[in-house]
Amino acid sequence: MNGAVLKLIDLGSSVSVSTVVLPDLEFASPEMLTSPATAGPSTDMWSLGVLLYILLSGVSPFLDESEEETRAHISVADYSFPPEQCGHISVPARELIGQLLNTHADKRPTAGQLLQVAWFAEVSDRGVPENRGP
Repeated sequence: MNGAVLKLIDLGSSVSVSTVVLPDLEFASPEMLTSPATAGPSTDMWSLGVLLYILLSGVSPFLDESEEETRAHISVADYSFPPEQCGHISVPARELIGQLLNTHADKRPTAGQLLQVAWFAEVSDRGVPENRGP
């Protein structure tokens, strides 16, 4: 998979001066389910945790048969690491996901704190390939 390019464009979340729009449900933090006006850096960190889980496992941590079930899973951070999809995910990566998917917004790491996390340190030590595409 050398030379593969991943482009992230939009998670479905947008904020304008007068209105906050709820992001795609599977990326919404618990506090966004009850009060979309709480959007901010900590809700972005939750969405990053969901995205990281999906990128590493290939499945969504909270998505279920119905919107109500998905909301229930998000509200209490009801997710797991099933061996079939997640057996290869390292302990530092699991710990990072756990920090990001904390139901207490004030306990989630900031973007700056993420750079100090063991998993990111491992990845950055390996370096970024020279040819990252356009």
